[in-house]
Amino acid sequence: MSSLLQLIPAALCVIAAGLIYRQTLSHGGMSGWRRHAAASIPAAYTFLLLLAWVLPIQFFLVSTLTVRSRLPVLILTLLGVVLGACLPAGHFRLRRAEAGGRIYAALGVRRFRSLVTYGDPMVRLMRRIAPESYGQLQYATLAERERRTRKTERIHSAMLLSSLPTATWAVLADAPWFAAYLLAANIPMNVYPIMLQRYTRARLGRILGHTRYRAREKAA
Repeated sequence: MSSLLQLIPAALCVIAAGLIYRQTLSHGGMSGWRRHAAASIPAAYTFLLLLAWVLPIQFFLVSTLTVRSRLPVLILTLLGVVLGACLPAGHFRLRRAEAGGRIYAALGVRRFRSLVTYGDPMVRLMRRIAPESYGQLQYATLAERERRTRKTERIHSAMLLSSLPTATWAVLADAPWFAAYLLAANIPMNVYPIMLQRYTRARLGRILGHTRYRAREKAA
């Protein structure tokens, strides 16, 4: 039974990669083997990233958790997932300092964008395989892209919050090195992806504002 439970994190990674694969396939205009080859790139990348995040946590918990600590850590981890997934709508509204995107640009978010799933290098590779595998940004898709940033931010917030019980347990278990590792790993794995989603919403808001302004100018 315990062996089956230990397979759950890997199974969740497979499910997440499958969802990315399905999402990519949903873009119109692709057909044949190129369609599946292009869709497999972000799916495989997502799977490897999630494994690199999940496996060290799993190995550490399996080797250090006691019978008494197992349930509290599990409950707090699940609570972190729920809190991250249920963030209120107000959390996603950009503050005045964020709206211009300059603060995130200064922190290197635009450079970080090249490292993520659907980052610029990956999109270029996908388009070389199947030119219509990832659609160009259009006015009609702005709202969809904006909703996608909120969904992605929820996922990374859940991952970030759910890792805090493990970091706390590492300190209590006299393994501060793992707590330090986990907090450091959160920066590229969750903190920067969250900032990227907020930066992207600011960018989409500017594009939408300019588009509406031009439309009013033409109508005048």
